[in-house]
Amino acid sequence: MITQNLVQAGVSVLGKHWKPFRDRRMRRHFSRELEEINLRYSDKLRTATGIDREALEHYRRCETEECVCGLWSFETVELLRRADHYSLDCSNPDWYTDWEGDRILTERGQNELRRLIKIARRANIEWWIKSIAAIIGVLLALIAMLRR
Repeated sequence: MITQNLVQAGVSVLGKHWKPFRDRRMRRHFSRELEEINLRYSDKLRTATGIDREALEHYRRCETEECVCGLWSFETVELLRRADHYSLDCSNPDWYTDWEGDRILTERGQNELRRLIKIARRANIEWWIKSIAAIIGVLLALIAMLRR
């Protein structure tokens, strides 16, 4: 019970190895909560019209904002870690929004960063393939010369 309270409070009980499990649990929590909110409002929104519908949509948006921003914060950490691995520039201010004092990537920023990571990853893989092909070519040439 104490461990659960510490984990919910964000305290790392087992060091750095505990963090991925906590992150996964928090993502699952936000996703489930988002589903529950959408289910709770789906029947009401289906039957509501006019001003009632607009009010319900507003309340639903307000409730889902925390879940969406929570999920975005996890995505931001993961994407920035991967972008740092490929030494990508993530300084575009249009990509970020402030949420409870944290800067998180907007949906547009996440998509753009994913695209840049994909391009950098592809370039890295192409470089390795070309390098390995060149080494194999040199080795085959040496073997052919030694056989003569």
